[in-house]
Amino acid sequence: MVGFTPQFFELREVGKHIKSSKKQFIWRMMIEDKEYNVELFTSKLSGKKKLLVNGAKIYEVKKSYGNFTYPFTIMKTKASVITTGSDQFDIEVEGEAF
Repeated sequence: MVGFTPQFFELREVGKHIKSSKKQFIWRMMIEDKEYNVELFTSKLSGKKKLLVNGAKIYEVKKSYGNFTYPFTIMKTKASVITTGSDQFDIEVEGEAF
């Protein structure tokens, strides 16, 4: 894999009324010497998921329960957000877990 370096991961509880009802997963990485932030927002109650790259929405689904996978590309580099457990997610870049 050329030019990918994981930098940072953070998980935040961001629900408006019940903090644990909505989560924000944040992955920061370097790809070809440029920094990228990938964010996934998930709601336990509605099943809604929203994926952003550097603040720009690239995917949104109103209801999604069970296993979730969404493939996308950054600078010709293949990535996927995947379910890793109950209400847990990770990102794979060129087939390698973050």
